[in-house]
Amino acid sequence: MVKDVVEVSDICHIYDNSKKKPHRIFKKKKEQYFYDECNEWLREDIETLTNIFNMEKKMLNIDS
Repeated sequence: MVKDVVEVSDICHIYDNSKKKPHRIFKKKKEQYFYDECNEWLREDIETLTNIFNMEKKMLNIDS
């Protein structure tokens, strides 16, 4: 289901809320895709979740 939402969205943010502070693991802006790994989410996991493979690594959590 997440893959479908990502596909039809122009803008999409996905967060890992399993810790005290949310950690953004994925950002889609039109046809640009970014990811930021954490202990629980590696690039391969994010690719599987979103079905996006041409992502750019970027710090999406500047103040974390």
